[in-house]
Amino acid sequence: MRRKLFTIGRVGFGLLYLAAAIGNLVMAFTDPGVYRTFTEKTYLPFYETLWKRFVDPHLATWIVVLAALEFVLAGLLLTRRAYVRVGLAGGIIFTLLLVPSNPFTLLNLILVVVQMLLFAYDLRTRHSDMGAKI
Repeated sequence: MRRKLFTIGRVGFGLLYLAAAIGNLVMAFTDPGVYRTFTEKTYLPFYETLWKRFVDPHLATWIVVLAALEFVLAGLLLTRRAYVRVGLAGGIIFTLLLVPSNPFTLLNLILVVVQMLLFAYDLRTRHSDMGAKI
C-alpha cells in the first residue's frame, strides 16, 4: 500500500511540474506581466530587490529557464529509476526557493513537506531493498 501511495505521489508531482512548465511557457508568451506581482507580498525584502533587478528586466528568458527546470523535474519524477530521488531533491529545493517569493507560501510549504516524505520513503525502501539483495 505504501509503495502505491509513493508511486501516486511521485507521478502526481511529475504531472504537476509538467503542467507548471506548460503553464509557465504559455504565460511567458501571452501575459508575462502576471509574474511582476509575485514578490509584492514577499516575506523577505531582498527577494523583491533581486526580482526587480535581475528577473524583471529579462522576464521572458527567466520564465523559459523556469519552465525548462520544471520539465527536467517532471522527467526525473516520471521515470522509475534512481533519478526519482534526484527529482524529489530538486523539487524540494526548487519549492523551498519559491516559499518566500510569491502568494502561494502555505501551499508551497505543504508541497515541500509532501516531497520530503516521499524522499524519505524512497531512501528507506531503497536501502532496505539493497540489504535484502546482499
